[in-house]
Amino acid sequence: MTDLETVIKSNNLFKNVSVTEYHKNGKLIKTEIDKENFKNGIKILKSNGISNLLLLTPYETGNNITITYHLFDVHNKILVELSVSIEQGSMEIESLTDLWDGANWHEREAYDMFGIVFKGHPNLERILQMKDSDRFPLRKSFKLNVEGNA
Repeated sequence: MTDLETVIKSNNLFKNVSVTEYHKNGKLIKTEIDKENFKNGIKILKSNGISNLLLLTPYETGNNITITYHLFDVHNKILVELSVSIEQGSMEIESLTDLWDGANWHEREAYDMFGIVFKGHPNLERILQMKDSDRFPLRKSFKLNVEGNA
């Protein structure tokens, strides 16, 4: 068991932890965290070897939006998929731009497509749609209004 794996399994902030081997001595660790503990959990992971935020993937799950953060420990070949759910009525979560500059564009895209507000983001504005758009096209509630489309 790696140090990072031990930290995740022994910390009660992380829930539903699963570990699988993948690609030439690497590991995939999947886990979940509550929104209230999210930023502290990320800091724990970063201080224990996570060096990169590869991407984040938001998706709708019932009345929630789940964001899965894909994080990587390059030296030990460990990919961590950390999922956090936020209620659609409260579409806010803390930004990770203070920890990884690369979070900037990922968070802006999630804001643009889903309407997720990343608190503390230095420049949270649309990057794909018109700046004054009030639509979030990757939400299930989004309906195209195109002639001939019922």
